[in-house]
Amino acid sequence: MDDENAWLKQLAIGVGMLLVVGGLIGATVAFAGIKVADLAGITGTSTTTGSQERLRIPRNASTPTTPAPTSAAPTTSISPPTSSPPPSSSKPKRAITLTVSPRTAPSFARITLTGTYRAPDGTSLRVQRLEGGGWVDFPVTTTVSGGRFSTYIQTGHTGLNRIRMTDVVDGRSSEVASFTIT
Repeated sequence: MDDENAWLKQLAIGVGMLLVVGGLIGATVAFAGIKVADLAGITGTSTTTGSQERLRIPRNASTPTTPAPTSAAPTTSISPPTSSPPPSSSKPKRAITLTVSPRTAPSFARITLTGTYRAPDGTSLRVQRLEGGGWVDFPVTTTVSGGRFSTYIQTGHTGLNRIRMTDVVDGRSSEVASFTIT
């Protein structure tokens, strides 16, 4: 009888351990899936309220701040009149150019994205797609090498797709390019 009880006890311990390990694996997979969906810009939608819009602020983005007043008394600042406009930045603006090929393709066909960007080698660019009036990160990045970049995407999002390339660090974006998925 002791052998029967020992066997049942071992079985109960084994099943318990399987449940604990399965729960841990399930939680890990769920957490990873949520993070991947977040990185891909995938958000839930509701049929009654429409699509959810997201605001994404690029890392290292500078935001203007208004200094807090230092005293209760009003202060007056007098500046001499100027006859010339304020000096402009000596750096030329760097434009990201984007070319899409082909312009029409079936679902999940390879869409090649090429372009130029006068930026240091290794600068990261992210593909973004216009969805519901806002820009959503597409899960594709590429880097600049010798002033050029090249990558590709595949999508089943039928109809007209509008995309752009965005500098991951400073938020600068290319003009919008479009293609159609049939």
